[in-house]
Amino acid sequence: MHREHVVYSFGAFELDPVTRQVTAGGEPVYLTAPQFNMLEMLAERAPDVVDKDALLTAGWGNHAVSDNSVEQGMSWVRRALLDADDRFYVETVRRRGYRLVEPVHRLERQPTAAGGLDVESCRAFLHGSRELATLNVDSIKDARRDFEQTIERDPTDAAAHAQLAMACALIYEASRVEPTRDVETLTRALYHGRQATTIDPALADGWSARGFAMFLAGEPDAEAICRKGVVLQPDVWRHWLRLSYVSWGDSRIDAANRALALHPDLALAYWLKSTVLIARGASDSALIPIQLGCAAQDKQRFRIGPYPAVGLHLLFGLVHASLGRLDEALREFDCEMDVPDHGQLYARERAANTWYARGAVLLRRGEHVAADAAFRTVLGIEPRHYCAMAALGMPIPAMPASGRHVMEAAIAHAVLLTRQGRHCDAAEIFGTGLDGGPGSHAGWILPVEPILNVGARPDLWSAALTIVRQRAS
Repeated sequence: MHREHVVYSFGAFELDPVTRQVTAGGEPVYLTAPQFNMLEMLAERAPDVVDKDALLTAGWGNHAVSDNSVEQGMSWVRRALLDADDRFYVETVRRRGYRLVEPVHRLERQPTAAGGLDVESCRAFLHGSRELATLNVDSIKDARRDFEQTIERDPTDAAAHAQLAMACALIYEASRVEPTRDVETLTRALYHGRQATTIDPALADGWSARGFAMFLAGEPDAEAICRKGVVLQPDVWRHWLRLSYVSWGDSRIDAANRALALHPDLALAYWLKSTVLIARGASDSALIPIQLGCAAQDKQRFRIGPYPAVGLHLLFGLVHASLGRLDEALREFDCEMDVPDHGQLYARERAANTWYARGAVLLRRGEHVAADAAFRTVLGIEPRHYCAMAALGMPIPAMPASGRHVMEAAIAHAVLLTRQGRHCDAAEIFGTGLDGGPGSHAGWILPVEPILNVGARPDLWSAALTIVRQRAS
């Protein structure tokens, strides 16, 4: 027998503190954890005004956040709670704080008992799980629908929430090559990851999926959240793989090795491990895992396993180019493009980056016409590939001066300056990007970036290389 608990009802909305859901007519309203916590406090204290300090503590606890975090969070909550009549539910009381303007009713509610899944729900869940592991974009979208159907039948199915969180996170990742990122789907990933860990705190998939989504959103503690997954279920490779993805330095290498011990053909784990070694400037050491990763990737021609990877031959070619072995680099780029992508979510990005790398190597060989043709091919695949635009001397669009965009802009501008022969300025602007970027793995590509070719001018790039190397330790 489940104990009754209080659900807050105001206007068209209900807020359930136990399931941590906000719904409108049975449909979920997607809020981040801080946004939900602030709205819950407003509901608890309604009709009183809640000051900003209390909301800041409710939303972020002891985490250091910017002064306007409450304003931004409440602005999102206000938009999320717009109903069909365009009524605003949250009022800003000047110099005092915020309050809910609609009367809040406290309802006694008994949560739905778990464990009542029917055969159709189980079938949808299992089908979605198989589709998710393919990393095929269309299959992931099908998986998302399967998990949504499962949750419709049983909103307390934590495993379905965890899988839906991962599906939404991967769909967001697939939007990396689009003009705008699918932020709404990432918000859903965060919501369902939080639901999974709230409903079943012992579910490893919930923690690893939630941590993965948090990392994509740039939220703090993503690695710590993801690590709970491997603590709860250390013999499952996918938890270690996700932990490797959200980690850096020794933590990434250790997690990748743990994943490979459980699944030796996991090409993506080899890629993750190699990125750290490249950032450290240990190109020779990186060659071994890269070659093993290439072999694992090549096996996908004949047998598609879970979480297939792309980009290992591209990485191998970039290392060859950084060591001056340009013919070997071009051969690896040919191998990369010859590997079937099977609709893999990073396939377009891989194709664009491979053509960009090819153009850079052709440029270094003095084949300018062929190089320009390669860069234009990049833009046919990914129209907003900033480095290809820079390589062609095209103006680089303005980007938000925060998060990962700082480093994207810095690399693109460094490429543009290098093409103009302004190597000192290129190194300086790249260094500025490192200082203002998100830290951690930002700029890891520097030792093998094919146009910057930092090995040709080590004196100019030593400061930036030192920062990248130290962060990867």
